[in-house]
Amino acid sequence: MNSIVTNALSGLNAARKRLEVSAANVANVDSDGALPGSDGAPNAPQPYTPLRVEQLPLPAGGTFATVVPVDPRLVRRYAPNSPGANAAGIVASPNVDLAGEAVNQLAATQAYKANLHVLKVAQDLQEESVAVLGRTRHDLSA
Repeated sequence: MNSIVTNALSGLNAARKRLEVSAANVANVDSDGALPGSDGAPNAPQPYTPLRVEQLPLPAGGTFATVVPVDPRLVRRYAPNSPGANAAGIVASPNVDLAGEAVNQLAATQAYKANLHVLKVAQDLQEESVAVLGRTRHDLSA
């Protein structure tokens, strides 16, 4: 029973991390900045580095989630009025795919719900086991 709970908790944590990372990517989608090595202003803002979550199975069961930067992390965009624009008006924008982030958030939400359901079933099994063992008397004096 303990491994069921441990596996479900690792899934909950991974889904939570996926939602947090995706929300940060969406919130910072317009965080442009200077191109690396550009001739823009020296005090220009740096672009946001988008992240993604990689989930790996654990040998004992469950999952482990790590946060890594998206590759490529930046895309070039024309924004001549941006403080980070170079002489050609190009800035670095975070490489965030909003449609992909929406799908990722939906998938993470469903994974979270599924793991909550597993915890509920584990709790129901434990309560049923306690009820059955409480009704049965075993004579161990033999």
